[in-house]
Formats: sequence, C-alpha cells, structure tokens
Amino acid sequence: GNRAVVRDGHGNARNISHLDLPEKAELMRGWACHPGSMMAGLDSSFGGVIYIGYHAPAGSSGSPLAHTVDYEKVKWVKINGRLASEFTMNSLYAASLGVPSLFLSGDETICRMAEAEIPRIATLAVKTCRGNSTWNMHPLEAARQIKEAVAQQLEAFGETGWIPPAVPEKLVLEVCLSTHQGARWALRLPSVE
Repeated sequence: GNRAVVRDGHGNARNISHLDLPEKAELMRGWACHPGSMMAGLDSSFGGVIYIGYHAPAGSSGSPLAHTVDYEKVKWVKINGRLASEFTMNSLYAASLGVPSLFLSGDETICRMAEAEIPRIATLAVKTCRGNSTWNMHPLEAARQIKEAVAQQLEAFGETGWIPPAVPEKLVLEVCLSTHQGARWALRLPSVE
C-alpha cells in the first residue's frame, strides 16, 4: 500500500512527536549525514514530495526567517545563477530521483518562487512578511487549508500523474559565506573554486 513518511528537517531534526501523526505515518528524525540532507531517505520508489513550513531563501527580503541551510554562515546560495532556497535544492534532489514535488506551504515569497520553479506544484501561503514582521493565518485554519489543498493535489496527481521537470545537465552552486574561515574550509572540498 501507500506509505507516508514524514521527514523532520528543522534544527536538530527532532521536533515532531510521532504520537501527533497518523498511526500509519513513518517519521524520520535526526540527521543522517547524507548528501540529500533534508531529503535523506527519499528514493525513486516515492510517488511525490509535499513540503510544509518552508521559508524564503537567504538573500531575499521575503521573511524575517529567510535563510538557506545555515542562518548565520550563509548569506545566499545560487544555482545556475539564480537565487536558490532550501526548496530549490530539495526539489532538484527529488527530481534527480524522478520524484515530483507536489505541494508546498510556507511564506508568500517561497510559494511564488516554488510556482516559478515547478509549474504544476500547488502552494498555500500561510503568512506574508513585511520587514521583520509576519502576518499569519491562524494555525488551525492553516492546517485545515493545507489538508484540503494536499488532498486536491493528490487527487489531480492520481488522475494524470506527472514527472518532475528535468534537472539541468550542469548545476553550478554558488555560496556566499559570512566568514573567510568558512570559505577556506569550503576550498578543501573537491571541485570548489
């Protein structure tokens, strides 16, 4: 049958209580030291990915929580010259395995970015951000709307199915780090200039 795997991907990745999830849901907690990072555990057997609680990327003004991977060490990330978010990296990883990205909820900026990157993705903005403040939907209303939107998207996906956009043959990752120590450390990695 169908599996639902929840991947905790925030902070120490030990934030979600398994008891708060449906009984058939599996939960992956902690960090696996895997190149897929937040997407560790994903493989080509999965039918799709749903992203909940995503945020604008570092280098944007879309959220007071705007960051990409590390809030203090990374000023911005670009992939092939375009500002990249954690969603950008995660959806490319999923696409490399042939797994489509189906739905995303989060702040308004990341929703618009996701729609531009994945044309068939459904999104739900649960907050808008102005300066260092957020204008938030009530959490219970957000949960209700997310549940409804995911159900609609899964139904649409089940009727037609689709494959993710092709991953570019060449990916150039640019990272602007906050410190020269971070840049020196990165130079020890293969293929880094």
